[in-house]
Amino acid sequence: MAKVQSPRWLEPLVRKCIALMGVDNYAITVQWVAPEELEETHNFPASGDCQADAQYLQALIRLSNDLTRENARHTIPHELSHVRHANVERLIESLWKAKPRPRWSQVKQIIHDEFEKIAQADAELVKKVLR
Repeated sequence: MAKVQSPRWLEPLVRKCIALMGVDNYAITVQWVAPEELEETHNFPASGDCQADAQYLQALIRLSNDLTRENARHTIPHELSHVRHANVERLIESLWKAKPRPRWSQVKQIIHDEFEKIAQADAELVKKVLR
């Protein structure tokens, strides 16, 4: 499959969102990927995803190459919220592992669901600022 060039508006929008959300201390890589690649990872259609490492201050954000500029104004802040809150997730995980408990998978899912709520709220806030 041929690689699709990211649109000219993407990089300035990402830079602005990074500055607005205060995650410019992270080394953030953004990839423009086929929607099928995201769907294969998540087993459902997704506009983007993020892998953030709070220990090394690095993040990889993958955005669907069919993302419109308007939708990107929500998706980019949403994915950057995962970066912004990665340190909290790392702390919770390290505390959990320090005291082994049963059913970690359930606890991890609860934590993930809570971060999705936070990410959605953060994305809506930033989307308003970008208007």
